[in-house]
Amino acid sequence: MNKKKEKTIRYQILEGYLILTGIVILLVSLSCLFFGLNAANYEKASDFQNQQYEAQKVIAAHYQWLEQLSDSITTGSEFEGSLDPDTCALGKWMNSSAADREDYPELAAPLAEITGPHEEIHSQAAALVELAKTDREEAYRRYGSEFKPKVISIGDGLNQISSIYQEKAEKLTADNNRTVLLSIGILVTIGLCSVLFSIGLGRRMSAHISRPILAVARWSGQLSTGVDNLRFDSEDLSERGNAVEISRMISSFREMADNIKEHVKVIQKVAEGDLTAYVDIRSEGDSLGKGLYHMVQNNDFMFAGLLEIADTVASNANQIADSAQLLAESSSTQAGAVEQLSGTVQNADALAAANAENASGVAVLIDGMNQEITNGQEKMNELLEAVHGIEKASENISVVMKSINDIAFQTNILALNAAVEAARAGNAGKGFAVVADEVRNLALKSQEAAEQSRALIENTITKASEGGNISRQASDTFRVIVDRIKQMESRIGSIDDASAKQQELMRRINDEIGRISSAVTENAATSEQTAASTQQMNASAGQIKLALEHFKLRKRVPGKPYIPPEKADDKEFIEQATRNFYAHTQKRD
Repeated sequence: MNKKKEKTIRYQILEGYLILTGIVILLVSLSCLFFGLNAANYEKASDFQNQQYEAQKVIAAHYQWLEQLSDSITTGSEFEGSLDPDTCALGKWMNSSAADREDYPELAAPLAEITGPHEEIHSQAAALVELAKTDREEAYRRYGSEFKPKVISIGDGLNQISSIYQEKAEKLTADNNRTVLLSIGILVTIGLCSVLFSIGLGRRMSAHISRPILAVARWSGQLSTGVDNLRFDSEDLSERGNAVEISRMISSFREMADNIKEHVKVIQKVAEGDLTAYVDIRSEGDSLGKGLYHMVQNNDFMFAGLLEIADTVASNANQIADSAQLLAESSSTQAGAVEQLSGTVQNADALAAANAENASGVAVLIDGMNQEITNGQEKMNELLEAVHGIEKASENISVVMKSINDIAFQTNILALNAAVEAARAGNAGKGFAVVADEVRNLALKSQEAAEQSRALIENTITKASEGGNISRQASDTFRVIVDRIKQMESRIGSIDDASAKQQELMRRINDEIGRISSAVTENAATSEQTAASTQQMNASAGQIKLALEHFKLRKRVPGKPYIPPEKADDKEFIEQATRNFYAHTQKRD
């Protein structure tokens, strides 16, 4: 009994896992055994099925051999089959089945029945092949009457052997299926028993562990709701098989509950105003004890400091009242200065607005001027193109006049030639000579007129070229004027933007001055309120001192830690208190 109670939770869990592991190993071993038996039986059944398949192949090869022999006898062709009983398909299969004949006696009789006829048909086949070379009819007659019945009996024997293999394969398969079902039933039964055993073992272990833990959880719940007067039930702690860890947990929980009770007593004293309560710090890791200790100590320091602050507040209240009066007078002076500054800023704002308006008007005028000059530049470009067209037309007319001059020259030559021919003709050509002279005179006049036209056209071309140059110069001048106007427009736009920004800044300055004026007014009102508050502060300081008299503060020696009367003779406590005091003082500094 005592040994059971001293078991740890780890040991109990390990014991349960070992039992479950043994059950699992048993299940795995049985599964491997059953699977091995089933695999062996399936392998034997597969061998029988393979033997049956080989027997069927031998039967097919046997009848194919018979068909080849029949074709050789009837057609006289060369026989391609084997005449040796040991090298044919049936002979090879019979030699390979010698082991089955020894293992399975039921195969011995059918194999013996086909062995003799098999050897006979091979010897007869050789004779029939030779006979067919000389007498086919006799060979075919013997083939049908003597040879073929033996071949058929061999086929029947092979079918019987194939049936035996099939029966054995089916029997082994059925036995194997029954074995599988039996093994599954055994494994399922063992598995169910294992599950039931595991459930029982788990419930037993959980009961040994959970009852004390639930009791501790119930106490923790009560403790979390503020109940510090816990009642420990002995029934919850006397469960059989309690582990060592649970006993330690319960013991530690009791110590924690006692510690909380002591801390609650300290808090109750502090709530009643007694700041001389002693806080026991149980260890270096006792953060609750340290926190409570520092809370009591800090409150004691704080209330002592509040007393000093109340005295200081009372003594400084009059100084605050004097300062408030000076602040009120200064605020009145500042209010007058702010009003003057506000008027000046408003005048500057009006000037900035006028500048912005004038700049906008100038920008509109320059924009219109820019449009007119742009139109003039476009007209000059059109004039330049027209002059250029006149130059082109004059050049074309000059070419035409040159052609007219050439025609007149040719006409003059023709007239001279006609006059020469008329002179040669004598009297008969006199009339023609008169016509030739008139044509020549007309050609000379045409040439003179062409020369005069050429001179006039060249003069026109010269004037048109001069007009084109003047037009180009005027166009360039207009372009420069447009560029300068654009620059002026950009500068005026910049002035307009700067005026707008200046106006915006003036508005902001005016707003800020308004805020300053409001602040000055508020300062004046605040100074008056401060004067009234100082009187109330004096009264509040007296009330604070009266309220602090209800607290029982520690009687401290300056520069030394407070030692409660309970620990006046405890040197270790005094040393620890001294270290804590200096650590707290350094942290606060």
